[in-house]
Amino acid sequence: MDLVNKTDVEGFEIKSEETHQTLGQLVEALEAFPEHALVFRSGEGDIGGGYHVTELKQASIKSIDCGGRPDQWVETIVQLLDGNVGTHMAVGRFIAIARKSEAALPGLSEAPLMIEFSIGNHSLHRKTVTDIDADDNRVIVKLGDLSATCKPLVDWKNTIAGSCCGSAISQRLNCC
Repeated sequence: MDLVNKTDVEGFEIKSEETHQTLGQLVEALEAFPEHALVFRSGEGDIGGGYHVTELKQASIKSIDCGGRPDQWVETIVQLLDGNVGTHMAVGRFIAIARKSEAALPGLSEAPLMIEFSIGNHSLHRKTVTDIDADDNRVIVKLGDLSATCKPLVDWKNTIAGSCCGSAISQRLNCC
């Protein structure tokens, strides 16, 4: 069974490693496939049939980075409970859940999207959508792992090429 790549799933484009898709963008990309089975796939494998959406959360984050710079943002989190019996949720049902949740929590569809789940419901992992593939009866939402980031280093690398941590620049940026 050949899957089409993300360029064939209209409206879905991964922007960069540093940006995340929104729930609204995911829903828009899925709208063409309401009857398809929705399968979430991570490096661990595919979510089991019979899974369900346990929560849609809107989280306000306040942080301070290693350079002492405060930051704040809002995230949307979709939490999934892995299944082991039944079929995968239809795309249309997921879209209905997302829209009902957006009506209750305005802005839910606009914030960067994180997916929380784990195969076998062992330990919860935060993931981000990296790609969407579709075939005749399934849509596969591919999930990738997140990694820690030194924001002062990223900012510096965006302006000047070179190394930060362990150098004089790290002292100037007050990082590492």
